[in-house]
This record gives sequence, C-alpha cells and structure tokens, in this order.
Amino acid sequence: MTTAFLADVCKNLTCKRWRGIPDGAAAYSLARGLNENHISSPLWVVTPTEQEAERLVVGFQFWLPSTPVYLYPQDDTRTFDGASGSPAVIQQRIVAMNALYQQKKCVIVSSAFGALHRALNKKDFQALHLKLAVNQPVNPEALREKLQKLGYLF
Repeated sequence: MTTAFLADVCKNLTCKRWRGIPDGAAAYSLARGLNENHISSPLWVVTPTEQEAERLVVGFQFWLPSTPVYLYPQDDTRTFDGASGSPAVIQQRIVAMNALYQQKKCVIVSSAFGALHRALNKKDFQALHLKLAVNQPVNPEALREKLQKLGYLF
C-alpha cells in the first residue's frame, strides 16, 4: 500500500491527514508535494510524539536541503509547575512562528502536544518585534524604553 501511495503521491496530497506510513516516506511525499507546488508553504506537520517530530525534521532536511525546516518543540513540562522554560525551546518556537507569520517557504514540525500550546496571534507577535541593523544609529535611552514596553526588565 505504501508503494502505491508513493507512486501516485501528487493525487494523494489532497488528503489532510495521513497515518500508517513511515516517517521517511511521509517526509519524501510532502517534500515532493512542496517542490512540485501541490502543497502550499509554509507547511505545518503535526506528529503524535516529540521524538517523531524530531525524526521528521531530519527527513525534511534531507529531502528539502534548500528549504528551512523548523522544529516547534513542546514546552518543558516543568513550566506547568511554574518553572521557567528552557531558553532554547522558547527561541526555537519564536523562530518557527516568525517564519510562519512571514509566510516564508518553510516546513514547521511539531508534536501534537507542542502544537496545543498557546501562541501569540500574528498582530501581537509582530508588535513585539524590534528591528535593528548593523551600524544603525541607536538612541540607548529610547531603545531601553522600547525594550521595557516589550517586557524586558532592567
């Protein structure tokens, strides 16, 4: 059955939910659909577990070497106990959301648990951006005030 699916992958891409095919076959099929413009980008793929999401990221990186692939990781379970989340996890989620909201051609992969966590909507997310360029003149006091309004503590 998998062989038949892969042989006629473009016709099968209209189905929004797939199950029962190996990670490598899923990555290949979706990559082919993206490359042939049968699937719009950005593409968000949800897997049952975090480990499957991590494996699928590797598969997409193999089949789509020129397309950015982002893992949207689940929050650390300690955050439910009031502990701060890992900065690396938070950064990965911000980078993925930025690509999604900018409508960049990319693939975002998350576990179901990761996808369930609340995220900022596009308007609020973009309002929190601060663009700085190399050699751009900056007023330190104005920058400090802007950062404080964004929630940074000094």
